[in-house]
Amino acid sequence: LISGVSRGLTHELVRHRVGVAISQRSTRYVDESESEWAWHPLVEADQDNRDEGRDLLPIVRDVYTRIYHNTLALLEARGVSAGAAKKQARGAARGALGNALATELVWTANLRALRHFIELRATEFADGEIRLLANKLWEAAREIVPEYFGDYERHDHPDMAGVGYGLRTAHRKV
Repeated sequence: LISGVSRGLTHELVRHRVGVAISQRSTRYVDESESEWAWHPLVEADQDNRDEGRDLLPIVRDVYTRIYHNTLALLEARGVSAGAAKKQARGAARGALGNALATELVWTANLRALRHFIELRATEFADGEIRLLANKLWEAAREIVPEYFGDYERHDHPDMAGVGYGLRTAHRKV
């Protein structure tokens, strides 16, 4: 179970399809008006410096809620059943949801797919949020099956902007 990550991260994660199965929470069936947000790690690092004028969360929630309730009222006035109206209103409102909306998913990967993911995403070229996920997955896998993940070496790189660490192995595509 991967939880508290952004939908932007999951859009990157679904690109790793071979040897992987994914089941993600749907914005169509879940009312996201009170959902949390998973801001990029560099935005999170600036959280202490944020004042009320720079906090986007209340604005995004307000836009989503207005679209949802206005669409729901319109459809109900047209005689659309409550269940169908809710689905359609959520569908209309989710266009206002950003990539930073927090989500959760079950991500299942075989060992080869997990190694491939780590090799691609725990590098200086990867986005900071997905690099942190690759770091956490490697740490967990190394504890459970060190014989498959003990060959990686940690490294830092200036391009990582202080977000996570890189991993290297001499045994790529093993």
